Amino acid sequence: MIRLFIAVAFLLNFQTATAAEIQWHDWSAATLQKAQQEDKLILLNMSATWCGFCKKMKATTYKDADVLSEIEKNYIAVYADEAEYPELVKRFPKVGRPGTIILNADDEVIIYKNGYLKPQWMLWLLQAVVQQVAAVPKPAEQGTI
Repeated sequence: MIRLFIAVAFLLNFQTATAAEIQWHDWSAATLQKAQQEDKLILLNMSATWCGFCKKMKATTYKDADVLSEIEKNYIAVYADEAEYPELVKRFPKVGRPGTIILNADDEVIIYKNGYLKPQWMLWLLQAVVQQVAAVPKPAEQGTI
């Protein structure tokens, strides 16, 4: 009986853990405003329906529990398929597919990476950007000792 209870608890926990999904937002002024209000960065995932590594990244990297947690804490995630957002394709002509672009809430690019990022690499990138941004004083803090 105890084994059955443990097995059921494990399965329920596993289903809950794997059911976590990124809340993807559209690319819009409202998304930028949300990032400003929540004091978060924007993680822009440039993708394409024809891109095999985009599908792999969505199935692995964006399902990783640590990556999901970091995005939830510090980012507004935007999924942008190139067919739906041709203006982003024009704005970021050097970004391949998949493309990972991190912007601040003022729509300024902090960093971009081309290609598939393994979950651990994505986690390191997300954490490093947050640490770097936190180290830069905000305009109201500049000039104070």
